[in-house]
Amino acid sequence: MIDVGGYSVDSTEVTVANYKAFLKAKAGDTSGQPAVCSWNKSYYDVAMPVENDTWPIAKVDWCDANAYCSWAGKRLCGAIGGGPADFVDFLNAAKSQWFRACGGSAGQSHPNTNAMCNNKGGFTDTAPVSSFPGCEGFFPGLFDLQGNVAEWVDACDGTSGQGDHCILAGGSEIDQLAYCTESFKDVTRGESARTFGFRCCSK
Repeated sequence: MIDVGGYSVDSTEVTVANYKAFLKAKAGDTSGQPAVCSWNKSYYDVAMPVENDTWPIAKVDWCDANAYCSWAGKRLCGAIGGGPADFVDFLNAAKSQWFRACGGSAGQSHPNTNAMCNNKGGFTDTAPVSSFPGCEGFFPGLFDLQGNVAEWVDACDGTSGQGDHCILAGGSEIDQLAYCTESFKDVTRGESARTFGFRCCSK
């Protein structure tokens, strides 16, 4: 993890290898999830990749990501100081763990002078984590907050369950360009796709 001042963030997105270890340890046990995830009966609903262990895990929903971070002794990145980040005001570097880690305390759109990360503007597929030096975050050693896969964060518009909208941050390899200020708010807690991944923050 990378110390970003007051808390730490995973240096990369959670990899396939990391997630395989989680699935093996859980052995199908999905108990202990918060009430908003009571509907979630599997931590991976498609065939598990057998290759590309260094790629970011994808095709996970919000509850899968949240469960992994809890198992790892961390939490899904949320508010600085604890709890979920504000759904409406997620792009506030004084309040959001993920956004501050990507763009620094000033909330920059790009953390460095190289805006090209793993996105459609030059690449065609997900890549192993930390493959692109130009994707290093505002803090040294912090990679892929822009591009590769978009990342679930603990910022949702409700607590009713599967249908709540939760934020995916940072863009992915299907975007023409990816930004720290890019966030998707029209996806629900229960959705998953090949461009949906995550990383964890310290508690």
